[in-house]
Amino acid sequence: MTGTVVDLFESELDGATADDPQSFGTVPVGTTGSDVQLTYGGSGTLGTIDQTIFTGTDGSEFSIDPVGTTCTTGLVLPDDGICVVNVRFSPSAAGYQQTEMAIPAQQFGTTFYTTLLLYGTGQ
Repeated sequence: MTGTVVDLFESELDGATADDPQSFGTVPVGTTGSDVQLTYGGSGTLGTIDQTIFTGTDGSEFSIDPVGTTCTTGLVLPDDGICVVNVRFSPSAAGYQQTEMAIPAQQFGTTFYTTLLLYGTGQ
């Protein structure tokens, strides 16, 4: 596992947003940059994790690396539990690209989202 570790710990899921956008730096077009490891969790029961989604026109440039990712669809996080999402950036074109990653979780019949802005530059 290479790349950086970003903690997405939130005390509440209700519209939580990580404070700082995550940069993937400059990556040659047609290649995949180093994974960025995101840890997700917090105090209290977080509910059941749904499929992580990437939104926006550049969402397809970012993906989940299944190796080492433990935040998987259907995972039920216990009180104070954490899970890991390994994200990669694979630009197909030159220039700045960004997406918003959302980790949805079900709790008490309601879906909540924790979001993080991801960006990188294809070269």
